[in-house]
Amino acid sequence: PNRVDWFQRTVLRGRLRTADAAIDAWSGDADNGSRGMPAVEKLREAGSGPELLREAGRQARWLAESAIRHRGAVAGEDRALELRAGAEIERALGELAELDLPHFPAEAIAAVATLQVPMWRGPTEGRVRVISPYRARARRVAHLFACSLQDGDFPRRDTGGPLLSDDARAALALPPRKQAEIEDRYLFSICLSRPKERLWLSWRNADDEGGATARSPFVDEVRELLAPPLPSDTEERDEALAREAGGRGLADSVFDPADAPSEAELARAEAARGSEAPIPEQVRGRIAARLAAARERITEERRRPGPLRLEPVLERMAAHQVFGATTLERYAECPYRWFVDHELSPRRIGPTEEPLAAGQVAHQILESLYAEPPSPEGRPTPATLPAWIERALELTETYGPSLLPRERADTAAALHRIEGLVLAFLADEAETPTPFVPVPELAEARFGFPDSEKQALPVGTGAVHGQIDRVDRGPHGEALVQDYKSGAKVDGGKGMLERGKLQLQLYLLAAQELWGLELAGGLYRPLGARNDDERKPKGLLRKSLKDELAGLRPRPNDHLDDDAFDEALDAARERSASIIASIQAGDIGRRPIGGSCPAYCHFQPICRRERGVPEEEPASEDEEE
Repeated sequence: PNRVDWFQRTVLRGRLRTADAAIDAWSGDADNGSRGMPAVEKLREAGSGPELLREAGRQARWLAESAIRHRGAVAGEDRALELRAGAEIERALGELAELDLPHFPAEAIAAVATLQVPMWRGPTEGRVRVISPYRARARRVAHLFACSLQDGDFPRRDTGGPLLSDDARAALALPPRKQAEIEDRYLFSICLSRPKERLWLSWRNADDEGGATARSPFVDEVRELLAPPLPSDTEERDEALAREAGGRGLADSVFDPADAPSEAELARAEAARGSEAPIPEQVRGRIAARLAAARERITEERRRPGPLRLEPVLERMAAHQVFGATTLERYAECPYRWFVDHELSPRRIGPTEEPLAAGQVAHQILESLYAEPPSPEGRPTPATLPAWIERALELTETYGPSLLPRERADTAAALHRIEGLVLAFLADEAETPTPFVPVPELAEARFGFPDSEKQALPVGTGAVHGQIDRVDRGPHGEALVQDYKSGAKVDGGKGMLERGKLQLQLYLLAAQELWGLELAGGLYRPLGARNDDERKPKGLLRKSLKDELAGLRPRPNDHLDDDAFDEALDAARERSASIIASIQAGDIGRRPIGGSCPAYCHFQPICRRERGVPEEEPASEDEEE
């Protein structure tokens, strides 16, 4: 299975389109211990017609028997079913081949798809067979359980014909419409006659939502024949029916210990029994064993993912010194999600997700445009917009096809969307009157990386590295940090920190402290916005430069006075320092921001946190002391 997983990864990431390409990829993988695919080669050599059918049947049987032949596997129930399926395919295709008619692969596939293989062949002693009333007609059984005897289910309610009334059917000489209740009565009589020892009639007191349900009138008809008359009083009547049924009423929330169907219900039954009469000895041993299993399972469930405790792991976490701004944001969104994605780093089978690939391509195009602008102004204007568009289309062909091939319909459409987003962004830029001009040498300004000129930004017990998409300079040298976002929604204002957003503030601090720039503010630019209102940038801006920044159409709430602006940056630094200290201490808890897991997180099977349910994390050892 591991080899197949890696082969699937190769097919998906390489976007292989043909069987030949897939076979070459499998044959060229030195780790899979295989040379070619002999089964496929034999099928191709068979051509078409009877020989193709016979060879396909042989290969189907070989697939079913290969594990037993080569590994000595025991033919259990599942394996026996597979063996029967292989033999049935070989028999059916062999019969088709005997007709000596022209056949093609699609017809062979269709013939196999219509085959039915029995789930079980062998002795039925001690086994339960689940069948419909129609299939019960031709067999006798020792015990028969007629389930779901609900009013409206069995018998079904006659809702009338969907298209034609009875009169219309008669006028068209169509046969009379079947009446569901008459047919169900016939099927119920079959159920009554099949068991040789005992018949069980079963129904529910409530539906899945807890609403009361009525039992089938068929049950009452049977009862009138076999049971004594019921009391006239409604309460006594209900009690008598409950005693007769031998089931559990709506008020019976706990099973008897001997009837508990699961370990959890058994634990509840024991707790509810309390100091009542002792449990019989013949039941005590079984209950003790089941309770032990229940306690072991509950104990295992309590071993939830939480703070790291192994010393080698803690030493590795403490060794982290430099962090990305997006890393800190992801930890703020949910520490455990960050840990799984960043530290455990699961390898994805498929290619890079389309939104991520689209964002990478868009960033590369805009970086190249503003690093080497097509016009001397350094930004598009109504007069120079055609030159910028022409250059953007050239860069799309340079960077796009490697991640989003044009040969595939889906990726070609994604690449076309990127073109539209970039061109719309450039058109907005051309129509934006602002004195701020991009600085070419600060396009994708990097800091904190081994090959960057600027060191990492010191924050708490660590440091932050990053890559600023763009820095514009104002008429008096003020710096406006801009960050492109491929999505349609971005955050701004003082509430950014509450939503776990730290990247823009940290980039502003880096521009101020590493490059020595006076700050005008920072903006997120939503490239994926679809209308004029959504395309408005959001971020943090100095109110003192409100007039100079007006052409960018920022929101009024994003303008902060100088003290509030500096406080917002200091608060982001403090929050980042706290996150860095938590990461270094191995504090990995399941604490999604806002108390509920985001819909885009796919790590729930690993963290095992119930979505949408507030959950208290276990107290740390310091808190317990």
